[in-house]
Amino acid sequence: MEYVKVILIIFRGDKGTKQREEQFAKWEIAAYDWSLKQYRSPLIELQVVGTEILDMEMIRDGRRMTPFFAAEYNEFNLLILSLVGIGATLCPIVAITSTYGIISAMGCRVNSFMLVMPFLIMGIGVE
Repeated sequence: MEYVKVILIIFRGDKGTKQREEQFAKWEIAAYDWSLKQYRSPLIELQVVGTEILDMEMIRDGRRMTPFFAAEYNEFNLLILSLVGIGATLCPIVAITSTYGIISAMGCRVNSFMLVMPFLIMGIGVE
């Protein structure tokens, strides 16, 4: 063998009971902590990934980012965000009503597919 770029090892277990699920969660977090604190190798980069680790990291990042979100919400920013929300909602509504107006002015018949379009436009346009 001349070159290896990735080696993937997957550990799986049956979480049949609540106790077994807690044991797997503890093992996963312990393996992650070990990989960060104790494992050292210049040749191999070790990454431990799992659902408990993802939950733990999301909570940690959320706590770290909370002060930044709190500082952003003042009266001026709320006013701007409200105006953006109103504009984002009004644009599809204006598009829908003007389209129905143009179609009616041209004398075209409104069919059932056209009655579904406002819901699609509002769902996609406001998104």
